[in-house]
Amino acid sequence: MGKKRNQYTKEYEYEAVRLMVEEGRPNSELARELGAAQSLLHRWKKKS
Repeated sequence: MGKKRNQYTKEYEYEAVRLMVEEGRPNSELARELGAAQSLLHRWKKKS
């Protein structure tokens, strides 16, 4: 059996992007805190 994928709400994605953009938080630091992959955070930022 594979790993269960996390599903994130739009609000969660928005808040993560806000932390990166407005507060200048590094992608790597934020990924560790949130338990999400750096590539996922990059995708969210690119999408918004």
